Amino acid sequence: MTTVSADTQVRQTPLYQEHLKLKARMGPFAGWQMPLVFEGTIKEHQSVRTGVGMFDIAHMGVVEVRGPEALAGLQKLSCNNVAALKPGQTQYNMLLNERGGIRDDILIYLLEENHYWVIVNAGNVDKILNWFQATLPKQAFYRYLLHERVPFAVQGPKTLALLQTLFPDFPAQLKPFHFEWMTLLGQRTLVSRTGYTGEDGVEFFVAPDILPVLWNMLLSQGVPACGLAARDTLRLEAALPLYGHELNEETLPIQTAHAWVLKWQKPDFIGKSALLAAQKTPGIQLTLVGLMMEGRAIAREGYMLQEGGTVTSGTFSPTLERPIAMAYVDPGYATLGQLLNVDIRGKWQPARVCTLPFYRRQKI
Repeated sequence: MTTVSADTQVRQTPLYQEHLKLKARMGPFAGWQMPLVFEGTIKEHQSVRTGVGMFDIAHMGVVEVRGPEALAGLQKLSCNNVAALKPGQTQYNMLLNERGGIRDDILIYLLEENHYWVIVNAGNVDKILNWFQATLPKQAFYRYLLHERVPFAVQGPKTLALLQTLFPDFPAQLKPFHFEWMTLLGQRTLVSRTGYTGEDGVEFFVAPDILPVLWNMLLSQGVPACGLAARDTLRLEAALPLYGHELNEETLPIQTAHAWVLKWQKPDFIGKSALLAAQKTPGIQLTLVGLMMEGRAIAREGYMLQEGGTVTSGTFSPTLERPIAMAYVDPGYATLGQLLNVDIRGKWQPARVCTLPFYRRQKI
């Protein structure tokens, strides 16, 4: 069978030259050259928490799945109930392997009956394209929309008010995890109210050629450019998982904070039988917890816990002004308030199990 590959070269998004103009610190991420920092991680982080900021996320994979068997195929491959979607709705979902491990966590958009967009993590695009090729039914057709539609995020509590002012066609009544079509810079554009920061905001799916125009228009309105470093601190405060950190092929959904995504009432999905078996063997799976460091030391990914377990993500929280982390630990140590010890450069540093998320925005 021919292997499907999105590309093997290090890629640049349509905004690459714009990032260089702003003197962004660039770095490799999932096969792309991406902006890590523009004016400073904390400044960018706080812009999104208190106002608005924009992110280049054109590295994310947008895969179209359509045809008479599109729903049946996606139902089989994913663990959430795709059949519950109505046109104009977006769903968080997971693709599992036969062992119940997480191949990827995704968003699914239902455009119309048997016509979907699947948003895939950048580092997993090739893997998922090949899996779709091997697993989707014959009447479920897929395309990687790399050169047709790319996502772009605007996040923060002032996002909707700003966009309604700038774009008369912006859908003012857009609900969370819904999307609508609008005319943006003369082109029909999908806009969804989703995000990865813990704040309100939207993601546009635009033609690559108009993305620099949109970027510079927002820049001229004072919207700051934000890099992947701020995106990481924002998502960690909101306890949103990152593939390759909290999620991977060995992690089961029942270990995560997103076990709700499993819809057991579905007749079948890949990985279901393995997960049912795992549930009958208690005590063998680690569980994800939040950690609040007692001191100023930062627990980074891969650091070990004295009580058993591993840190998956850790940073200094600009909002809480203290170090935070997520880690997989034995369920016996997952009680709120439990004191644990993290090996940080050869010294045991105390951390306390806390409620997730670390930060929750106020709903207006």
